[in-house]
Amino acid sequence: MYRDGGWSGGVRVTALRVLFRALVARFSRRDLARLAMTLSGIAIGVATLLSIQLVNASALRSFSETVELVAGRANWQIASDVGAMDERTLLRLRHLWPLGVRFAPVIDRDGMYESSEPIRILAVDLLSDIHFRDYRYATVMRANREARSEDAAWFLELFEDDSVVLPDRFAESHGLRVGQRVRLELNGRSVAFTLRGILESEGPGAAFGGNIAILDIATAQRAFGLGGELSRIDLMIPAGIEESVVEDLRGSLRTPLRIERPSRRSERAVEMLEAFRTNLTALAGISVLVGMFLVHNTVLLSYLRRRRTVAMLRTLGVSRSQIATVFVLEGVLLGVLGSLLGIALGVLMARSILSAVSGTINALYLPTNPSSVNLTPELVLSAFAIGVAVSLLSSLQPALEASRSSPLQHRLNAMVGRVSTGRIWLFAGAAVATAIVAWLLSLVPPIDGRPLGGYGSVLAIVVTMVLGTPAVLYLSARFLRPVLNRLWGVVGAISAGSAIASLRRIAVATAALATAVAMVIAVALMVGSFRSTVEIWMGQTLQSDLWIRPARDLSNAAAATFPAAIASDIEKIGLIAAFDRIRGRELIWNDLPIYVGGSDFDVASQYGQLPMLDGVPRSVALREAVDSNGVVISESLARRHRLDRGSEIELPVRDGLRRFPVTGVYRDYSTDRGVVVMDRRLYERLYSDDGISTIAVYLRDGVDPEEAGVEIQRELSEWNAFVFTNRTIRLEVMKIFDETFRVTWVLLAIAVAVAVLGTFNTLGAIILERKREIALLRVAGLTRRQIRTMIVLESVPIGLTAIVIGAAAGWVIALVLVYVINVQSFGWTIDFSPPWNTIVFTALIVAASVLASGMFAAKLVDTIDPAREVRAE
Repeated sequence: MYRDGGWSGGVRVTALRVLFRALVARFSRRDLARLAMTLSGIAIGVATLLSIQLVNASALRSFSETVELVAGRANWQIASDVGAMDERTLLRLRHLWPLGVRFAPVIDRDGMYESSEPIRILAVDLLSDIHFRDYRYATVMRANREARSEDAAWFLELFEDDSVVLPDRFAESHGLRVGQRVRLELNGRSVAFTLRGILESEGPGAAFGGNIAILDIATAQRAFGLGGELSRIDLMIPAGIEESVVEDLRGSLRTPLRIERPSRRSERAVEMLEAFRTNLTALAGISVLVGMFLVHNTVLLSYLRRRRTVAMLRTLGVSRSQIATVFVLEGVLLGVLGSLLGIALGVLMARSILSAVSGTINALYLPTNPSSVNLTPELVLSAFAIGVAVSLLSSLQPALEASRSSPLQHRLNAMVGRVSTGRIWLFAGAAVATAIVAWLLSLVPPIDGRPLGGYGSVLAIVVTMVLGTPAVLYLSARFLRPVLNRLWGVVGAISAGSAIASLRRIAVATAALATAVAMVIAVALMVGSFRSTVEIWMGQTLQSDLWIRPARDLSNAAAATFPAAIASDIEKIGLIAAFDRIRGRELIWNDLPIYVGGSDFDVASQYGQLPMLDGVPRSVALREAVDSNGVVISESLARRHRLDRGSEIELPVRDGLRRFPVTGVYRDYSTDRGVVVMDRRLYERLYSDDGISTIAVYLRDGVDPEEAGVEIQRELSEWNAFVFTNRTIRLEVMKIFDETFRVTWVLLAIAVAVAVLGTFNTLGAIILERKREIALLRVAGLTRRQIRTMIVLESVPIGLTAIVIGAAAGWVIALVLVYVINVQSFGWTIDFSPPWNTIVFTALIVAASVLASGMFAAKLVDTIDPAREVRAE
């Protein structure tokens, strides 16, 4: 058994098993409530992190699957940076046909169903496209009657001039059958079609969540005025010649055309969402961090409660490493069990927040409609590994402390929990050092477009707060001692003294609660400042009295369009002084999507209030843009690409690349991707697009907007126009803003709940450890009510310290979020505007929660039998 001066492996395992039972298992069975709280804290942290990862992965997977389903068997695509290309590009590919290369023209655009619901319109050459995509028809129409797809000659029905094919999921949800008429809108034209085929929800029929309409490409071009226009050309290139063909096409195609893999769209989506996903993940990580404190506190209290047992084992010859190993195993076991619970809970949480997060992604970034979450082995393993690793790290310090204590020290006092003042101020000095590191990290510029220095600064601030907690807690208890003594007499004095004596045990719980408070305050400050800034920005930019839109919902902006002819009818309405026709499109610039728009600069310079950032008056910037065929750009685009007034920007247009002078930079919060705006006449000429997305209406003096809105909507009834007042638009924008941050508040509420759980856990454990002390106080004459009051008062320093240092750290973190992370992630500048009501409400909630924890913990006093504890003493 004894080999080379040490115990054999089998004996070591047996010894550890015996020690684990003596130090962990036996005590855990006696305190199942505390064990359950710790496991809950770990589970909630892991679940929060996993749910965010699941939801983000589901949204991206939904988009990627749509890209793959629509691409079919195509392995390459020819696309246009401006979103449209001339169909004569097909003629330039004829020489590739003998080589075995196959190509299919495609129109792939966002449209509207019945002028109310977004739907993707996919127009293809139905004869040749069967080689690229698998269309599985559930029901088709033949000679004006229903038929099964296996009937002969049914396919010819789909070439009727008004034919459309819809997926069965869409048809069923809208009560549609073959032969019915459906109305689709695209490019400002609303056209009625006959439903002549219903697809099974496979292949293209499953793309875009089933919200897709399939037409013959000739039918779509004729119906929607897209003569000679394509969205892209799908290619199937044989493997043997793939490299040479692609190289040949790259050499022959000129901007705005490009050849790329279909998967490149998904890759752009990942890059576009990176900042959004990173910020959500960082918020979710706060719950894991708070759970880390919970594990640390549990293992530390576990050691403190078992000092006598550890002393006995050390006297019997148990080594330091064995003692440390047992306590580390306790932390790892907590991590394993908590992570397994967290994985199950994370799936449930992901399902509950899926619609909220995907709705935000849909509104701000890209079309996605995930119907379920997919628990992949990679995500499960990463969540499990994070939970176990965090628990392991959390248990190292108390495990090492347990192993370093001598048997004599263990025997002297089974419940020594004091921390020397020298160590307190040593921690405080370390806090000052990490604060300096946090400041230096905040000065680091973005790395590969990521605010890594900003994230590091936030982490350093949290570490600063944790290291400074013992000192603030000590000073808080010293400050409160005379106050509590004056208000509650000897009970108050004892409670303050007990807080100082128990500093080691309550400092970690206080740090966890302070971390949660800090993040709530930080995000409240950031979101409140952002909200206030957006409200001011809307007041500056939304100056028109009315807005005319071709869709009721703001989220349909990309799909719904007015034809240019509506302008002539608007000019006849006498209530209107002027109107601005606004149009925009997404294009690819520097291999990433941005928006390019056109606006009537003559109207905007006279009536609008575009907030310029470079000190140049709006009218001057817009007039220079008209005179020089220039553009104004959004702040996010300017900051990310280091552009400013006087510089030039090169953009793809229909016939190639063109350089534009930048005559101004304006504040914009509509998208973080960047916006370029030019005069509408220049936009129409360069992009051959005279459609209208929105019309800003300025009324004559004295005209009531509400009455004018009703009148204008009646006058434009044939255009299916929706008229909104300025106030309605602002309310709708703020509604979208608040929904965007709804998940953020849920994540922070979870972090606070976990931290309060840790506080209750700590207070309850301390009461159970002080049974004999409490029994002696009862014998000395204190009533049960006085002792309960004493326990509740001991929670006051915890709550006060958590609120004070949490609020201070949160304020500093908010400054980093606003002035570093936000600017480097999104390119926006935000005016710092503290929402005092939210801050005060948070402080009151935390104070009430801590006091409630103290009150619940105080009820444990009733379980103590003074006579039995005194006899034991």
